[in-house]
Amino acid sequence: MDLKSATEYIKTKGTEEQKGMFDKYLTNLEENDELEKSLFKAGVKDLATGDAMYASICACIVYAQNIRILHHHIISLCWNSDHEKMEDYYCDIDDLQDFLTEIYIANGGTEPTGGMAFTAYDSLEINEYSAKDCYELCKKYFEDLVALLQKAKENCSDFVASEIETKQYDLWLVAEYKIAQRLKVED
Repeated sequence: MDLKSATEYIKTKGTEEQKGMFDKYLTNLEENDELEKSLFKAGVKDLATGDAMYASICACIVYAQNIRILHHHIISLCWNSDHEKMEDYYCDIDDLQDFLTEIYIANGGTEPTGGMAFTAYDSLEINEYSAKDCYELCKKYFEDLVALLQKAKENCSDFVASEIETKQYDLWLVAEYKIAQRLKVED
């Protein structure tokens, strides 16, 4: 969802509290760091509530689907192994989504719909993608999730935050080591 669409949505459908929070957010948008700017993409509900856990679940929904598209449309000399690796990646994100959704519901949240997730994040078009493009996108998705989880764990109990840190480490390792190593082959 772009800034114009989010602004229109909040103005027409938001509560007074949401409108006030959104106005404050827009006022400070230029001063926010990159993580805060990326949270803007999480959509209106995240902007209105500051709910990074919700944003993380939405990101998981869209990123897993996008990697499924890559899985089906990767063009590679090592097609079979790259095809299987894309499957591993979307399964990892599916598992993370399940983990986060259960925590969110246990803490009184309402599971985001696919519709909200796809309004908040961009889905990939059905096209052929080079192996390099696939791995670069996957690396970006994993890095985005690490950043979102950093914000999400701030409002969690120590036990849950510790579990989220383990998930962050796993995502980071895939992005910064495994995918990074695979991208060296593509360069």
